[in-house]
Amino acid sequence: MPIIRPFLAICAMLMSGLSVAQLPPASDIGPAAFLWPEERPWCPDADNTPPCGSSYGVGKRTEFPLTNGRLALVAQENTHAVQIGISYFDDPQTLDDFEIFYDPSEINLKPGHTCIRAPDAPHGIYIGDHATFFMRYVPNEVPEEAYYACSDVRFVAEADFKADGVDTHCFNVTYR
Repeated sequence: MPIIRPFLAICAMLMSGLSVAQLPPASDIGPAAFLWPEERPWCPDADNTPPCGSSYGVGKRTEFPLTNGRLALVAQENTHAVQIGISYFDDPQTLDDFEIFYDPSEINLKPGHTCIRAPDAPHGIYIGDHATFFMRYVPNEVPEEAYYACSDVRFVAEADFKADGVDTHCFNVTYR
């Protein structure tokens, strides 16, 4: 589970008194990523390729609540122009397959962790249905290039999700 490494590194840093500036950047994610639900494997050669920034297609789907879900994001750099969206297609292929629910005026990511609320699944989406969360962002660097990440989920009832004891590591801690 490579995406958990940034979380564990930050926890270790907080306990040891180190600052995030002293940690080397994670090499298995882009400038930002979904910490939870687990994102598709990162591919540096596909990081700028929409819609998912990965040469891997849909893989393991993380169980995600139909209602009251949260997305845990991690950033290694300051970013802007962040868009977060969702597709209810089994295997979204284009940006048009996604409905944006956070646009660039609502989110900027700073190094660290950011927890955001996901919209409740709309009418007609049921337990067992699939979805893919999408993130598009631009790091504050030159040249400005858009990066992409996706996370594939399978919906479960909120009560079943909580009963499973899953810890989403969803909290807000930013640095710099």
